[in-house]
Amino acid sequence: MFDIEVDISEIAKARKVLELFGVDDFTNTAEAVIVSVGVVKQQWQYVAGATLKHSTGAYNNSIVEEYELDGDPLAGRAICTHPAAHWLENGHMGSFDMKKALQTSDKVKVSKTGKRYLVIPFRHGTPGATTMRSSYEKAGTNQMKRISGMPKNVFSKAKPLSPSVRNPETGKTKWGGRLPAGTSDKGFKGKIKPKHKADPFSGMVRIPKQGGGSEYITFRVMTEDSKGWIHPGNPALRIAERARAMSEEPVRTVILAAVERDVAYLEEEMSRA
Repeated sequence: MFDIEVDISEIAKARKVLELFGVDDFTNTAEAVIVSVGVVKQQWQYVAGATLKHSTGAYNNSIVEEYELDGDPLAGRAICTHPAAHWLENGHMGSFDMKKALQTSDKVKVSKTGKRYLVIPFRHGTPGATTMRSSYEKAGTNQMKRISGMPKNVFSKAKPLSPSVRNPETGKTKWGGRLPAGTSDKGFKGKIKPKHKADPFSGMVRIPKQGGGSEYITFRVMTEDSKGWIHPGNPALRIAERARAMSEEPVRTVILAAVERDVAYLEEEMSRA
């Protein structure tokens, strides 16, 4: 979870002073808190929409409002529950060796020659689809990755593959069809991009999902002796930080105006007493 807080401490001090005089009716201020949290949420979603190239909908839908924190009607906040929120906000600066997971993951296996290895699943979206999720979850790491849609010509060959089905009782999978190497037909000897070691769609399987649809997955083996597997790192996008900066002045203006209305109401009530 990631949240945004706007500093209105000077207004909070004024509230405490008023409470010393027995003032506890902050109706306008309480309503302003609701409006302000909505402003923060809108700014947050705006910045996310202008920043993210993928999964904007999933990220923005995970930004929610919370009110009356610890029972305080004048406390509210916007939070983001997207699993990649911290990763997107703070990034992972600098490249790192993913093979380090071979020393920490509980999914590690050992070959007959005593070498440690991991079988890494890579998920491939359907054409036009993008999402943000862990590509290495079954390997026991927490790195997030953008999953982009596969080319249409690859999907046309993957969709009719006979399904691979896991037996829930035995835990074993009955493997169906697999895509052969070179399916992409995009040059680089089937590697799509020069950096690829092989055709990234080679060996793809289709696994039906409960409720309909299928997952399309390839598996690659990472060993202690594997070359590559160096993640380039991810920059910090500072989505929430920029949204907070954009929200601070409007929120202060709204809250201060509400406090002034509450004080004016108090003065009117006292004049009538």
